[in-house]
Amino acid sequence: MKKLKKITVMLLIIVLFMNYKVIAVDVTKENLEEALNNLISYSESEEYDYQFNVSDENIQITSNGKDYYLKYDLTNNPTFTLEIPIQQGMSYEDFNEQSNNIILPMFGYIAVANIQGVEFEDLSIYMMMSLLGSITDSISSEGTYIIIDDTDPSNNVVKDETDKNIIYVSEFGERVIEYVNYLFKDKQVFKDEGINSYEWTIEKIDETDTSCKIVSSLTVNLDADFSKIEDYANEFWESTLNKDITEENADYVINLKVGQKCIINSDTKIIGHFFSGTCYEYNKISDNCAEIIGTKEGKANGYLYLDNTKKSFFITVDKNDGNLLLDTITLDIENSSESGEGETDNTNNQSENNEFFLNNQNNSNNNLTDPTTAKSNLPQAGLRNNIYISFFIGICFIIAIFIKFKKH
Repeated sequence: MKKLKKITVMLLIIVLFMNYKVIAVDVTKENLEEALNNLISYSESEEYDYQFNVSDENIQITSNGKDYYLKYDLTNNPTFTLEIPIQQGMSYEDFNEQSNNIILPMFGYIAVANIQGVEFEDLSIYMMMSLLGSITDSISSEGTYIIIDDTDPSNNVVKDETDKNIIYVSEFGERVIEYVNYLFKDKQVFKDEGINSYEWTIEKIDETDTSCKIVSSLTVNLDADFSKIEDYANEFWESTLNKDITEENADYVINLKVGQKCIINSDTKIIGHFFSGTCYEYNKISDNCAEIIGTKEGKANGYLYLDNTKKSFFITVDKNDGNLLLDTITLDIENSSESGEGETDNTNNQSENNEFFLNNQNNSNNNLTDPTTAKSNLPQAGLRNNIYISFFIGICFIIAIFIKFKKH
């Protein structure tokens, strides 16, 4: 009898587990607006002044004095839709401004997923990687259109009227419908292959000889298990750590707690650094002094570049229970064959001769460059590739604005 009871209990547990379903938090107008405003509060960007105003049917997005409207429907799975009007005669500048807004439904996804308990940093990194895979799979090498800016006299453009795949900016308004038909020949569908949390579609509707609409629509699947992408960003960035630098072989190991600071003094000039990881903040104090602050739990590693050498670092940051005010660690680097003198108990030094390697890294920042800048030829690619590249640039744009990036 006892054995039968045990079997019954086990079967009941199995049935309950098989029927287990993640209970989603209801998405309402109120918590949607709150999540969007939290997104702005989380942002460190001063260049882009985004504001969100949620009405019963639309999200008004204001940026740099311009308003954009995102329709939304919270019935069942939340859906966010943007319609982009295309009209013959519109300039290339206007087309670019309008088509770049195709990424705006992403804000809806990030807000809804945040309502489900996922941090903004995890969401944006996850969506970037998810969409990167989808966009890469969708890129085609068929055909090509090239857009050339002939409106800038400094470009000295010599027109080739025989090549129909070249569109000159001065003539773009006459061929904008042709170009849109080229970019959006087929309906595009991008799905989340990870946790199945969204489906994003882009298609052309209401076509005439002189106009059409591009519809970008993203639907969030509330049945997805959003808990699976918690701490995704930290895991992602830790996967980028330099595999050659370990806690065992690094010249210096720094152990911090969140909020704790390490002052690095060097008897030679500190040229810069190249660290991977997101758990720290690096600040240059003077030519011979820098500081590292633990900002959250995690690991980081990389090199500190000095006048005639480089030193490898491995950084660990642990939680600070009680948010205590902790003593500052001081690390003195003596640039000699016997390195590591004067280090504290919180650091570990292993002397090693390092080949100097600067790689033109004359400052501590890894700058992001604008891939859309061009002289005579504007961005070009195969069939519909331009719009995919724009998608990815847009994704990076959102991350650059709304994620507290460290310098990788």
